[in-house]
Amino acid sequence: MITGTIPGRWTQPATTQIRRTMSSEHAIEKVHLSDIREGDMVQDPTSGRWIKVIHTADDTASGPHRVYYGDGGEEIDSRYVTGLVNRQVRE
Repeated sequence: MITGTIPGRWTQPATTQIRRTMSSEHAIEKVHLSDIREGDMVQDPTSGRWIKVIHTADDTASGPHRVYYGDGGEEIDSRYVTGLVNRQVRE
């Protein structure tokens, strides 16, 4: 038996398979922003992008609220979020 690729025949890139596997390993749950902890993957309610929360801080200078900081410099301010947010969880 000969294994490998056939010249001139298209084969699916391995990265597509990895992406498909990764997306099926996660479930999404809706939670209150106050339930978010460092290390959680959260969907930013304003941009829709997924961010990994690396730091949270309470800010009392402009009224009691919490700010969630992402690993890409994103900030989610609890004063501007109403309702539930999407959090990614491992199944």
